[in-house]
Amino acid sequence: MAAANVQVVELAPREMIWAREFKISRQNAPATVDDLVELRSPLTPHLTTQLPFWAKVSFKMTIVIHNPNPWGDEEVEDVLPAYGGYDLLQPAPWKVSPNGDPDRRMAAMISAARQKLEIHLERARFRGSRDIIGHIEAIYLLVAPSGEMARLPGPAVAEDRPVGAKIHEMPEGLGNKRGVWNPQNEDTQCFQWCVRAHMAGIESWSSNDRKKAAKKVRDRRFYLDGYAPAPNRPAKGAQVRLNDFGLDFSTLPTDRGVVWTDIDAFEAANHGKMVRGPTVEDAPIQILLLRVVNHFMLIFNFNNFCSNRSAELDGSRRLTTQVFACHRCGGSFKSAETLVARQEKPCSRDPAKRFSPIRMPNVSKNEHRLRYKAGNSAELAPLVLFADLETWTEEAPNVQVQEISHGIQRNVASAAFMAVTRNGFEVDQADKIFVTHAEIGEHRFAVVERFLRKSLALAKSYKAWAEQTNVMAKPTDLQWRHHQEAVRCERCNIAFREGDSRRMKVCHHRHGTGEYLEALCATCNKGIRQPPCVPVFFHNGGSFDFGFLIRAIAYLRGGGSTGQPQEVMVEDEQLPATEDLDEEADFSKLTFQVLFKSGEKLLQFRFGNLVFRDSMNFYKQGLGDLISELKKTAPQGNASAVFPHVALTHPDLNEDRLTEERRRRLWLHFASDKDAEGWRDCPMEVWQAAPVWSRQCYDSKLDPDTQQARRKKDEAYQLLVETAAIMGWRTFREMHDAYLVMDLALSDVMEAFRGAFFRRFRVDALQYITLPGAAFDAMLLKSTVHRPINLIVEEEIYRVVRRSVMGGLSCIFQPYAKANHPGLDDFDSRQPQSYILPLDVNSMYPGLMTHPLPCDSGEMIALPQSQEERFAWLEAMLDGIDFQARDEEECYLVVIDFDFPAEYHDQLDWAPPARMKVTKDMLGEHSLRIAAENGCDLRGSEKLVPYLGRHIEEDVDAKRLQFMQEVMRARVRKIHAAIKFRCSKALAPWMQWCYDERIRLKKAGHPIEAEAVKLAMNSIYGKLIQNVEGYRSAGVHTD
Repeated sequence: MAAANVQVVELAPREMIWAREFKISRQNAPATVDDLVELRSPLTPHLTTQLPFWAKVSFKMTIVIHNPNPWGDEEVEDVLPAYGGYDLLQPAPWKVSPNGDPDRRMAAMISAARQKLEIHLERARFRGSRDIIGHIEAIYLLVAPSGEMARLPGPAVAEDRPVGAKIHEMPEGLGNKRGVWNPQNEDTQCFQWCVRAHMAGIESWSSNDRKKAAKKVRDRRFYLDGYAPAPNRPAKGAQVRLNDFGLDFSTLPTDRGVVWTDIDAFEAANHGKMVRGPTVEDAPIQILLLRVVNHFMLIFNFNNFCSNRSAELDGSRRLTTQVFACHRCGGSFKSAETLVARQEKPCSRDPAKRFSPIRMPNVSKNEHRLRYKAGNSAELAPLVLFADLETWTEEAPNVQVQEISHGIQRNVASAAFMAVTRNGFEVDQADKIFVTHAEIGEHRFAVVERFLRKSLALAKSYKAWAEQTNVMAKPTDLQWRHHQEAVRCERCNIAFREGDSRRMKVCHHRHGTGEYLEALCATCNKGIRQPPCVPVFFHNGGSFDFGFLIRAIAYLRGGGSTGQPQEVMVEDEQLPATEDLDEEADFSKLTFQVLFKSGEKLLQFRFGNLVFRDSMNFYKQGLGDLISELKKTAPQGNASAVFPHVALTHPDLNEDRLTEERRRRLWLHFASDKDAEGWRDCPMEVWQAAPVWSRQCYDSKLDPDTQQARRKKDEAYQLLVETAAIMGWRTFREMHDAYLVMDLALSDVMEAFRGAFFRRFRVDALQYITLPGAAFDAMLLKSTVHRPINLIVEEEIYRVVRRSVMGGLSCIFQPYAKANHPGLDDFDSRQPQSYILPLDVNSMYPGLMTHPLPCDSGEMIALPQSQEERFAWLEAMLDGIDFQARDEEECYLVVIDFDFPAEYHDQLDWAPPARMKVTKDMLGEHSLRIAAENGCDLRGSEKLVPYLGRHIEEDVDAKRLQFMQEVMRARVRKIHAAIKFRCSKALAPWMQWCYDERIRLKKAGHPIEAEAVKLAMNSIYGKLIQNVEGYRSAGVHTD
């Protein structure tokens, strides 16, 4: 295709960041990366300037729905502009290095753009996705000066205009610079503050002191002795006098910033050139100032300021705080040890195959001691939000999409949260529940924006309360007597020592109410603080709600919201304070961190001081089932007794709480952006529709096509009609609001679980990401206070133990089974009767953990050199072991080769699992036929399968080995290594107590609490063998 068809359009530059922006496209044809060469002429000023500059490229790609036709040989492809048909790939910006040849520099830019496109296309092809990226519709190239170019003086740098504005943040390119001090003054006297800081010897101050002095400009060293401002509120009539350090500041203006003539007069009054160069030789005082726009900063250490150590490096090499970092994984080469480790185990170009060096616990620092450490979770969090989103469901745009999806959910229709407070923190009754809906004329993320702003406002009020509130302890006489008699810390069980700053006795109490809690040592008391973040829980948020929230946050961080509230005449109690909205308006300045569980699921993410978590990580059941279980515990059918939060807020769901006038004025605080790309107005008129629609509207093709399912659907519809009549709902919005707030019954379910967990384990489970994390700390609190457990400290032992942990089997013993008995509708009396029975082992994991378990770091046994002597040692060791015993004090892990004699294969109904690669020649006809029908590529990946052949270098517990020898006739062929551990029943008392407590709760009719105890027991096993080696730190970037 001729290059003449390429269209190049220069767009309006984006605010603050990008200096120029170009759009490259072809008329009636897809664009290519090579079309960027058409920008050679417009980019000549950038290409010929021998300084680096930033470049960013975005690709507008078409989306192709790829649908293999099962009834034909052709493949159907359809471009769907109505579906949203375009995807914008936005790789990260990169720095274009200098080059004397502009053409070669342009070619390097095109090569970098092509490489970034290939990487993003590969990432876009997630397994299982039916969306396939098509061709390039348009390319956007944005260029901007780098830090070096941005600091070049402009043509008007010598203009004689006042300099004295405040700059509270370092400009881009100076953020990492050392040796510069930026006074964040509120007046126009930045020049004077820089001079006084130099005279006060700021270069010798600590880094922390310099930061404090820059933030408030009230350091006592700027003032005369006895005339410095008081740290808090100055006394009435107190005099404040600045120290002039022997200089004459009278020539400088006080009502504006300085100009060059002012500086000349100041220098003349003080007998020497102090500021501007060239300076006179051997000047008595030299002060280096940096002028940024119309603000002065002090360079107090010129060498550090000019050092490349703090400069931003080209490309991706600057990934850590160290200059010497791996360009692939970001690993630091700071020390010789890490460099050697990287040379021995280099990382891979494939991120999934990178292995970071393992840092084993340091014995000298007691890192190998595993015991409970008191933290924020020792008290119930004062504020927790429980939330839910409802989304619009759009019909699939064509037949191809209808075949693979029931509908498309892209936009949030409504959002709500319930605020639960404790420990003396309170919010107004009207603020405990928040409901908002999508409305006509607002941008697509307005619902989430209002939700986030309201949540952030509550979190901000909590933060202020936590910093300012500390009610004195108010113990009762009985509690004070208990405190006086206590001799050990009630958390760590260490004896109190008077006069010891770490182990002295402290009266631990709730800071919000003064309620006495327990007697603690100073170390534990110091570790227990009010949590800095407010948890926000969604049920199944990690797989659904979080995606909508993160997409909205990315939009808002990119400047999609105006953020500046307009003036409105509304009472203070109706709207958030204007200054609150001002401070929270710039979403780009709030902390944004995401913790991924997989490519499609998230564990949690943090935004500001809100931390969003998924309650499914505590209860895997559906919300409806959890509500039903909690309802069973209601005394005499009184649901309000077990659903106090929903019962408290339900009367306020009518429209009188939030009038249309108030809504209209509230919306003035948020941006209106109907023309955002990809946004189509949703059917807002549905809010005023009838509360209950026709019966057919509630049918779904996902419903099972059985008579029983249809009968249940009819009953549910009739119940909805009756409920709407009883409640008096007039519009769909009223019915929707009740439904949405009923989902907030999650607050009562999780609070019941939280209370039960805290009463039994003295740990607030909702301050953890998942239930296993909370249960693990609860176990440590109950099991390790008297005797800590030691972690493995040698990497060789760790590797052997890690290799011995096996997961589930990858095999199917019986691919198909069909029951046939008189209780079935399709019973065939002519065929033999057969049954399918579900079998389960009760409390298998807790039962195993009541046995003796390894409790020390382990010891590698020095085995003899010859295999004959090793076999003698193994035989003697096994003679002293009984595989049915439960009282051993030592255990062994041996690395051996073993197999089973062929004559016993037919007698063994269970083969030990082995890690092995299952190749094509190992499969039978049935497996090969299924693989061929499904197009499976048999590459022989490693699986865990039952195997009676020879097991090579397998790690086997000595008790299991004895069982296999005596019962299964196993033969040991070779002995490689052996490890000895000391054992104890450290977890047995806790497991037994949990089991007995669970039985008691089930008999008493408390299923929610019984389930909490059960989950706490079972999750410990998985937590103990959890493999964190494959975990990766993920950064989320928004543009």
